[in-house]
Amino acid sequence: MTSQEYLEKKLHTCAHYQLTDDDRQRIETKGLRSFLFEQITRKKFRRWKLPEVARGYIDRALDYCLPKKLPLLVRLRFGGYKLWRLASSPEVDWADFFALAHYAAYLAPIVAAYEPGVKLLFMSDDVFVEPMDNVPKSQTESYYKSFVKLIEQFKKFFPQNFNVEIIRHSSLYPSEDAWRKEFEAKIHEIEPTWKEQLTPEKIKTYIATSTLNIKWDGVQDLTGLSQEEKEKFIERGALLHEALVKVPTIRAFSDKNSSMFSISCGLLPSVVSIGTTKSSITKFWVGTGVLEEREGIFYDRVLSPSQIESMRETPKIEVPIDFIPLKNFSHIDVYQEGFDFLKNKNSRE
Repeated sequence: MTSQEYLEKKLHTCAHYQLTDDDRQRIETKGLRSFLFEQITRKKFRRWKLPEVARGYIDRALDYCLPKKLPLLVRLRFGGYKLWRLASSPEVDWADFFALAHYAAYLAPIVAAYEPGVKLLFMSDDVFVEPMDNVPKSQTESYYKSFVKLIEQFKKFFPQNFNVEIIRHSSLYPSEDAWRKEFEAKIHEIEPTWKEQLTPEKIKTYIATSTLNIKWDGVQDLTGLSQEEKEKFIERGALLHEALVKVPTIRAFSDKNSSMFSISCGLLPSVVSIGTTKSSITKFWVGTGVLEEREGIFYDRVLSPSQIESMRETPKIEVPIDFIPLKNFSHIDVYQEGFDFLKNKNSRE
């Protein structure tokens, strides 16, 4: 199988699952609800222990949707941009392709067993990227448009009862002024004590993420700031991120939606954490997708900027690809020397 054949097969089949005789037997003996819960929480995809809060949201969604025969809503909240440090920025690349395929494969048995189906919502924080990271709106707009086009490529092959959408959080507000006021109010509320509410490790992670994301020569020219001023701007970015995850309107969208549970690339207390691919937990919007080939078997990998740098001397082949009409899909890098993604010390970026 060639790289193109492998990738095309993934596109065509990722959302399809044929129920086995064992599946049907379990549905018959244990009930559809039990089967769906088992599939949502199955260890084949889950990267961490299921939090009790997440379990509660799954139970709520199943108990609400099944009697009414409503589609299950699955939310994935993400940055809504391609990290400016990456060569593929500002548009989607193979990392986003792998993520879409991974989440479709995760949901495929649920779609196969539950006739009303599933709707997967990618909830984008892109409206907040400019104030946090100094990245121009033109770049997040380019990412959004390319993500929509990538979804459309997948939809051609999805079952009728499976749908995927990207929704910008700004659309939950009546105006730009409304979301800005709510965001600024939350910043003002938490600023005096936000560090006290977080562990030192969490603060360190937020600072590292802010450092990685800020574009110093972006909307504002911040290149002339002193080191002390830059450190304050970085910390401000971490504060804004902490405020963002607590903005009431956005929180209410999922917390008060009885049809919905959430999934995520990483470990969070209210979500099912399933990574980005079977072997990667790097967030797809801050990573680049590549293939690893070992003994004729391909593995989807998502490399963070530090991993890209660490693999710079590792031999790879640039393989031409021709089936997705987007800028970053004319080729893919294929590594034939194995590397262990999980043991890389920077793999959680």
